[in-house]
Amino acid sequence: MDDAAVDLPRKAGGLELHIVDEQCIVYDALADRIHYLSPTAALVLEFCDGEHSTEAISALIQQAYELAESPLADVSRCVASLKQTDLVS
Repeated sequence: MDDAAVDLPRKAGGLELHIVDEQCIVYDALADRIHYLSPTAALVLEFCDGEHSTEAISALIQQAYELAESPLADVSRCVASLKQTDLVS
């Protein structure tokens, strides 16, 4: 596979993450917006470091939650949603 074809999502700069009552609150200082993420979405966001592909993030989520099958479709939707809100590029 061509390395250029691999999507390596990267968390946007200027984000402040805070955990409150098992929920992740993300403040986007550049857009002056607050986002509320589930624990799983927050974990996906943390893995969006420009080093992991969506497939690799899915494998890490599968391992973290001891899932029998890869949650690739769910992780792909999560990454797409994070991109849509400019939390990930």
